[in-house]
Amino acid sequence: MLWITLLANLFVSWFLAAADATTLPLQITKEGCQDKCGNVSIPYPFGVGDDPICYYGEAKFKLVCNTTFDPPLLFTEGDNSTPIMDISLSQGQLTLLLWISRQCHTINGTVTNDWFYLWLNLTDGYKVSNTRNKFIAIGCDTWAILRDESGKSYQTGCISYCTDVHSVIDGSCTGIGCCETTIPKGVDSIYIKFASRYNHSKSWNFSRCSYAFLADIQWFKFYVSDLWDFPNRVKYNHIYPDNGQNLPAPPVVVDWGIGSLTCKEALQANPKQYACGRNTNCSDSENAPGYHCLCKQGFEGNPYLLDGCQDVDECADPEKHSCVKSCNNTEGGYNCYCPSGYDGNGVNATKGGSGCTPFKKGFPLTQLILGTSFGVLLVLIGSSVLFWALQKRKLMKSREKFFRQNGGMFLRQQLSSHDHSVETVKIFTSEELKRATDNYNEHHILGQGGYGTVYKGILSDNRVVAIKKSKHKNSLSWSKRLRIASKRYRALAYLHSTASQPIIHRDVKSTNILLDDNYIAKVSDFGASRLFAFDQTQLSTLVQGTMGYLDPEYMHTSLLTDKSDVYSFGVVLVELLTARKVLSFEEPEEQRNLAMYFLSSMKENRLIELLDQIVVDEGDLGEIHEVANLARQCLRLHGEERPTMKEVAMELLVLQKHAWMEQEPEETIHLPGEISLPTHETD
Repeated sequence: MLWITLLANLFVSWFLAAADATTLPLQITKEGCQDKCGNVSIPYPFGVGDDPICYYGEAKFKLVCNTTFDPPLLFTEGDNSTPIMDISLSQGQLTLLLWISRQCHTINGTVTNDWFYLWLNLTDGYKVSNTRNKFIAIGCDTWAILRDESGKSYQTGCISYCTDVHSVIDGSCTGIGCCETTIPKGVDSIYIKFASRYNHSKSWNFSRCSYAFLADIQWFKFYVSDLWDFPNRVKYNHIYPDNGQNLPAPPVVVDWGIGSLTCKEALQANPKQYACGRNTNCSDSENAPGYHCLCKQGFEGNPYLLDGCQDVDECADPEKHSCVKSCNNTEGGYNCYCPSGYDGNGVNATKGGSGCTPFKKGFPLTQLILGTSFGVLLVLIGSSVLFWALQKRKLMKSREKFFRQNGGMFLRQQLSSHDHSVETVKIFTSEELKRATDNYNEHHILGQGGYGTVYKGILSDNRVVAIKKSKHKNSLSWSKRLRIASKRYRALAYLHSTASQPIIHRDVKSTNILLDDNYIAKVSDFGASRLFAFDQTQLSTLVQGTMGYLDPEYMHTSLLTDKSDVYSFGVVLVELLTARKVLSFEEPEEQRNLAMYFLSSMKENRLIELLDQIVVDEGDLGEIHEVANLARQCLRLHGEERPTMKEVAMELLVLQKHAWMEQEPEETIHLPGEISLPTHETD
């Protein structure tokens, strides 16, 4: 069975990998057709070869790949002088290479025999792009003319003149050494010729020739050296077939379109011949006749193939979506949403959205009711049984833990070692003892001593027994723990902010808290303390303290601050809440460091499992959570995020007042810069 499972897993992995591999590249040609010639991709509706399925049914889309060049060059059919360097489906354009025109003069003013005038007729509806190209002329006695073959349809040009090379400026093509002009719309016939006023006689030393050409506006930048060295500077296209004149050929952009009809006319005239595939938009061509196809927003690929436009997974690329948290890809788009516990539409605020913000504490009751409604009721009903089962399990674990902590295992071993008395000795549960004494009713008290109270008990079989409830000498009630914390913090707050010179204790820990008979806390052991100046916020010093209590920021940077004591006392607060050791290597690894275990329990909402049973039994749940949250603030890794000693002291003072208002005599304590608040102490 194992090898069958392994084979199945391998097959599924191979199938998914194969599926991913086939969907990664976007198809640009029809199946079985050549998709590249040299360095140029050939997307449908263009194609090469004699198979009519490889290109759209017009002659202009049938191209020729001439392999006599290295690398091969792509041409329109019947033309071997203007190679195609790029095909753009999104713009409806081709990029061709066209020769420049040249006319040079001798020192006597006669035209040399190496002149060349470009004469070109574009066929099949191709038009020179009037938005992507310019007509440019270079020379210091140059009148360049661009017109159609007959000179009747259009004629344009520009004049460039200069007698001093120092008047010519790099990058400037405004009539001094270089001129340029726009091209009329709809040009498909090109003829370039020259005229010269002085036959370059006044500039022959630095400008003997006139050059004129069409070029992509993004390609050309004029330099002064072009006046005498232009062909050599721009002769970059070594792959281009030489026309015998040793001339460069700049890139020229040509517009094309499908057919000669508009989108609407083409769809109505013959839907079967309509070139646009699924998930596309159609736009009428502005310069060339016909129309163009484009993939709809959210799709990419070749719009001229039936299923060439494929959905874009915007969620896979952060640059393509505006979600801040969670993204769900849909066909042609995507949706942003916030995960549970967050509010908002999930869209980045810079894109006009509200982002995702955590739900605030004190969530309004009306919103809570509206947001949960019927679902909450179902959850409560469904989880009630589970809740009580978990509570019972937790109670059993707590009993087992306390049984071990209070010597239960030792007692059981002692009982088992006396076989004759095993049947006569029984271990009672705390509930059985409570029932036997009517919950330790004072009317059942038989006597009291320094080590506990003896009660009269009646067992379930009506036997009368004496039950002693021990009074552990080190057992601390919740109120006493709260008072110890408050007293210690007030003392440290005084050292930090009220003393004539601030003092950082540097070794705050539970063993340095001394208690008298009335459980009044005193600060001790100032051997590691350091004095601070009033204007001083930190001090670089050798790290000193006790492991488990040491501020991690202080330990890594050796910079002592008043927040270092705050962290250490945060650990003491956790000790008072849990009655656990700060470091215990007998525990599992995640529980060895009490501070880290406490923070992870708070984060996972498991605080109740960590608390000392006395705290759970005697403390108010709200007060316990307030103290726990205060401890968590003190244990923050970065010192600037922790509260000050004074802030913590005030918080504990308020909690102490609330807990002991009606139980203990009033005492007034003053903190610097604060109003006096009442506090209470017990014996």
